Amino acid sequence: MREYETTYILEQSLSDADVDQTIGKIGEIIKKNNGDVLHSQNIGRKALAYRLKKQTKGIYASLDFYAESAVVAEIERYLKYNEKVLRHLTVVLADTIDPDARRKQLEEEAIKLAAKAAMAKDAPPTTNKYNDD
Repeated sequence: MREYETTYILEQSLSDADVDQTIGKIGEIIKKNNGDVLHSQNIGRKALAYRLKKQTKGIYASLDFYAESAVVAEIERYLKYNEKVLRHLTVVLADTIDPDARRKQLEEEAIKLAAKAAMAKDAPPTTNKYNDD
């Protein structure tokens, strides 16, 4: 099995429930074909670099998973024919994977990021000693 990451952009007019439904559908496809989702993330609404299907903003989402290569073809087919999806891209992250070790690594990274964000929130504001304002 390989580890993959699929990133896709959905239409900006979708509700959070519709976005969650799309993420869930892809998760179902993966699990139905003996794979598993390691991490899914709704990144949120962002401006697009250029217009896609007359849209200037989109909802970005990302999904890390491990599965056989045939599963990727099924996911790509689903995303290609889903009218709510503006663009999608799937990349191989690793040729072989130990699912338990990778989950543990992702959890550790999430803890580090949360701690870093908490430290940044509690840090005193920086001042510029050369600025006379």
